[in-house]
Amino acid sequence: MFPLTITLKNYRCFKASSPAQIQIRPGFTAFVGANNAGKSTLLRFFYELRGAFGQLASPGNFLGLLTHGHSIGFPGTEDPIEVYFGREEDSQELIIEFDFPAISDSYISRLRLMFQRATTNAMRVSLYLGQQHTQITGITRVNGNIILASTGDSGQEVDIQPIIETMILLERSIYIASFRNAIHEGGGTLYDLPIGTTFISQWDQWKAGTTKGSKLRMQEVSDDIARIFGFTQLDINASQDGKTLEVVADRNPQRLRELGAGLHQFIVVLAFIAMRTPPFLLIDEPELNLHPSLQVRFLTTLAKYTKYGVIFATHSIGLARTTAEYIYSVRKSGVASVVKPYKATEGFAEFLGEMSFSTYRDVGYDTVLCVEGPSEITAVQEFLRKLRKDHRIALLQLGGSSMICGNRQQELAELKRFSSDNKIAVLIDSERDQASGPLPPDRQEFVNVCKALGFTVATTDWRATENYFPERAIQEILGTKYRALQPYEPLKNAQFGWNKTAHNWRIAQAMTKDELLMTDFGQFLDSL
Repeated sequence: MFPLTITLKNYRCFKASSPAQIQIRPGFTAFVGANNAGKSTLLRFFYELRGAFGQLASPGNFLGLLTHGHSIGFPGTEDPIEVYFGREEDSQELIIEFDFPAISDSYISRLRLMFQRATTNAMRVSLYLGQQHTQITGITRVNGNIILASTGDSGQEVDIQPIIETMILLERSIYIASFRNAIHEGGGTLYDLPIGTTFISQWDQWKAGTTKGSKLRMQEVSDDIARIFGFTQLDINASQDGKTLEVVADRNPQRLRELGAGLHQFIVVLAFIAMRTPPFLLIDEPELNLHPSLQVRFLTTLAKYTKYGVIFATHSIGLARTTAEYIYSVRKSGVASVVKPYKATEGFAEFLGEMSFSTYRDVGYDTVLCVEGPSEITAVQEFLRKLRKDHRIALLQLGGSSMICGNRQQELAELKRFSSDNKIAVLIDSERDQASGPLPPDRQEFVNVCKALGFTVATTDWRATENYFPERAIQEILGTKYRALQPYEPLKNAQFGWNKTAHNWRIAQAMTKDELLMTDFGQFLDSL
């Protein structure tokens, strides 16, 4: 199923001659760009095409879709013509392609959806097999997830289960727009998100209703918010008139309107996502109304309640680079928009500037901790929460293994200007293959440079971050077929490995503080 490549031709601001092409994977994916560049359009695509996903999620529909097509609606649009690029002379056909990993020649490798401007919402479907993308010209039988497909003069049985699973995943994903306020006048929904009195009514039903699971989940959400905002106790209830929420924080009762907009959005979005647990959350401007120190915590807490992760659009390059492994830049080129993989800058000091680190210091952060990459950022963030140090330590990712070498002295030295008392720490994987073994030369050179600059430096006793995960936590997140790694075992050698970006932080979240403090990894973090 992953990676799933999606290509959009003549969809809204993306014309056929420069189509938008993105990959969907577990973990965090970011779209970065200026206002009106097309970032929100990429997120809204998943909402507007939900009707198509629903049709394609049923095996019995394939025969009719391939031969006759089907009319679908585009949620959130007043006129279906809105989803087409430009004017009539600019584009006649809207084409959406999904490319799947071609496991074998009997698996669908591409699904193409086509819409004609003249018929607006009439969808036609084409299917393609294998790495050569051989087109299926007809279907003569559907039996469960197996279709008898014609390709030229021959026919063969084809498994469409990957398409079914993918379409169910896309249909159930949730889109959250940039406006999100619990006390907005009136009620209803904004795209998927309930707002105003509609949300307050749902909160009351979840919190005070008869379903024990809902009550427990609401308590979990309240506990998450309390921890992030530094409350020792937090209780949230609908007001008696059902028009707002009443919040009791550390025994101080207040109405929601008396609190900041950042807390509003934590409550509204976290509660809704916690109850829906979507495959992916698609969220516009997660940094909205939040201090930079809260933005990463907001995203990782949201991701906790999803199956696969978060796809977000942002103006903040620093937030994207801190959290996301997969980043796309979106910009205007004439009347159309262009999407390209984002090429990260290499300057660590520039990165801290992107993160607005100077504003971190204003609210009590006193240390910069450098770790390897996005999967370490999100995992270490969870560890710092357990140690109650996430309000003091700002995380900086070094850009991965290729950036950890001895010729980074000038860039590393620039970090000093962000910390007047030189509170800069570095924690990297040792990549050792045996106990007390030497570091690889490039890592040893990097450590020497950091120490010469006066940084506090640690390398893991064991091979890497994932070697510290206990089997209990791994199995809680991934299932009983998974086991803990041996101290020096590469993850890639495990019989059942996992995606580091998608799962490391979840496993870290499942660990206890005691399990963490039993390791040199946890003891170093605790010493900062």
